[in-house]
Order: sequence, then structure tokens, then C-alpha cells
Amino acid sequence: MSTKTLYLLPYGGLCNRINAISSSIKFIENTDIKLKIFWENNLDLKADFIDLFEPIKIKNVTLIKLQWYHIVYFRARKTNLFIPRILRNLLGINQIQNWSTKQGNLIDKIEGNKNYLSTCHSIGNKGAIGNVFKPILPLRNELKGLQEKFSKKTIGIHIRRGDHISAIEASPIENFYTKMDEEIIKDKNTVFYLATDSKEIKSSLEKRYQGKIISYEMPLTRKSKSGMFGAIIDLWALSYTSKIIGTKLSMYSLVASEINETKLEL
Repeated sequence: MSTKTLYLLPYGGLCNRINAISSSIKFIENTDIKLKIFWENNLDLKADFIDLFEPIKIKNVTLIKLQWYHIVYFRARKTNLFIPRILRNLLGINQIQNWSTKQGNLIDKIEGNKNYLSTCHSIGNKGAIGNVFKPILPLRNELKGLQEKFSKKTIGIHIRRGDHISAIEASPIENFYTKMDEEIIKDKNTVFYLATDSKEIKSSLEKRYQGKIISYEMPLTRKSKSGMFGAIIDLWALSYTSKIIGTKLSMYSLVASEINETKLEL
């Protein structure tokens, strides 16, 4: 009996890939399907998987660094003349493009023994993200140092600015002030772990809530390995807080809450 294989190319930023990979692993959990994941180091996420996380040790799951000779598994684009798609057709690989839960159950699209999926979305239940993605030891040590600064009541604050216009409009800074003020009224010992991509926001909150803001001092950018270190530390630090006050429409806030099943308030 031939074994079915699902070749997965997750793309986009960190949280997009976490969603695609964790949900694909959950998808094959009770099947005989083998999952081969191709991780691309590009401008969307400038680091290899092993630069950030421990190897995935899950039955029937293999993670492979995407190389030039893996052209069959590249995303088909105008820039590569859609050659990967043509090659997949010639090799009899069933192609499932940009799948998400909105389109139904992926199992209905699996055909034959070779299937290819490229997506930046969750394809279903993500299961326990923390069981799949474990930051490398140096990052865990940094996280431990941050957690030692936490009080018994540390609330995570994620304020995204950057280029996400819809998220900015949906979550004005005044909303965060209101919610943070309410938390301090409830418990004067409350402190906040702040994750933000805005220096102005960080400075503003540090002045307003003197002595109550904890943050990690590292540039956040997907275009460098060090920037990705900062993104992961912020993401996991948020997950260890008592609850997260997050940014509406931000995948980062949602994934942070899912890692350790932390309550999310938007």
C-alpha cells in the first residue's frame, strides 16, 4: 500500500507559518499521511527554522530547508514563470493552493499519493502550538530572565503599529490606556509586559505607567535573524502572562494567546 504524502510550503511571517504548520501537523495526526514541510528563509522571515526552534520530533513529520534545487516545491509566481506548478503537473502531484478553513475540510482535496499545499493560513485545528514550536535554548534562557521580572499579576500588552493600518484603526492607543488603568484600579500591584513595534508607544507607556512596564530590548524585524529572536521572545513572553490585552485583527496577539492558552482581550 502506497503512503500518502502532503508537501507543505508555509509562507508569510512567523505567525502565518506557525498557524500553517501546527494545523497541518494536527491534520495528519490520525491519518497515514506523511507531512514534509519546506521552510523558506526569505524577506518575510529571515531565519532558518533551526535558528529559532528546536527540531520537530513528531511521527510522520519532516522539516526541510528549502533550497534552490527544491524548485518543484516553490510557490508558483510570475517571477519564476509558474515553472514549479508546471513541474508538479508533470510529476502528477495534486496541487492545493492557499487553503484555509473557510474553504471546507482539506481531507476532501487530498488526491493520490502526492499532494502539495502552499498556504499562509491555518487549515483547521492547530492543536497545542507549544508542543510543536519550542524556542532554542538561548531564547528560552532570555525568556526565563524576563519571567523573573514578572509579578504575580503581569498582564501582556500587544500594541501593533507598523504597517497594519486596519489593526491600528481598530485598536487606538486610548483603548489600551483605559483597559490598563482599569487593571491598576483592580490591583495596584499589576505590571505589564509590553510587546510593540513602536518606539513612540513604548516611550509613552513607560512615562504614563512608571515602574510598571516590562519589555524586551531588541529590534523587531522579520528581515534579520536578531529581529526574529526579538519577535519570538515577545510572542512567548506574552503567552506566559496572566492575560493578554491585544490588538484587534492582529494574528500576533491571537497566536500569543494560543501558545499557552492565555486569555485574550481585544
